Amino acid sequence: EAPVAVLPNCVDKAIFQVKRKPCEAYTIGCAGSVSHAGDWSSAGKGIGEWLRRNQDAQMHFIGAQFADMLPGSVARGGQVFFTPWTDDVRQFYRMLCMDAGLAPLRDSVFNRSKSDLKVLEYQALGIVPVASDVPAYHGAIRDGRDGFLCATVKQRAAALDALRDPAVRAR
Repeated sequence: EAPVAVLPNCVDKAIFQVKRKPCEAYTIGCAGSVSHAGDWSSAGKGIGEWLRRNQDAQMHFIGAQFADMLPGSVARGGQVFFTPWTDDVRQFYRMLCMDAGLAPLRDSVFNRSKSDLKVLEYQALGIVPVASDVPAYHGAIRDGRDGFLCATVKQRAAALDALRDPAVRAR
């Protein structure tokens, strides 16, 4: 019976020295693997509608390419770009060209064991998280202060609209 210890998530302090490339336009993004396909099947419709209404904004996928879950006109219209994974974590962080970082999680048994690491990384890099309102993110986000917790498509769209303002992102 070996002792078991659960350690909280943390990010390497080197993340605070990473210089990300600036975005050319207001950019929302999502860094994630294919394990989030189910999460995107519910979030993609709302994001696609938001992008249609905000044609000057961009969507940046890093890791997994979920553009096929967005409406066809958005996915093919030049608003969406993709960057594949890299093994170099510092290079990965520099590639995160986004102003708002999406963290969609649908409520499922599998996702109830997820952690807040994605949100912590976004925050450490100065990217405002727009996350699903699920227990995994409740300890890391004070809604409206250091990120947004969104239970509905309407709430997610309102958060993305608010974050178009650089002053709101800088808070």
